[in-house]
Amino acid sequence: MLNSATSRSAQFERLDRNGDGVVTLSEFPRLAKSSRPKAKALKAVITHADQDGDGRVTRPEFVDGPAPLFDRADRDHDGRLSRDEVAAVRDQLEGLK
Repeated sequence: MLNSATSRSAQFERLDRNGDGVVTLSEFPRLAKSSRPKAKALKAVITHADQDGDGRVTRPEFVDGPAPLFDRADRDHDGRLSRDEVAAVRDQLEGLK
């Protein structure tokens, strides 16, 4: 099972490329200039997580902030994603291709 805070903390570590404790679009220069779907998704994540609107996402903003996609996937609302819930999300995403 995946725990939301644990999963989001690990994701923050991957996104914080320079290890300064914040995530900004400048850490992804090619994606910041792109309009590809992956770039749009990253921009949306940063915009959504940036609760104070300063263009920087801190660990608390990212880990403790709202997680609408996780919440949607957590069908039994126990704060964790079971293998079945993860599989259901994968099936939904595959159906969008």
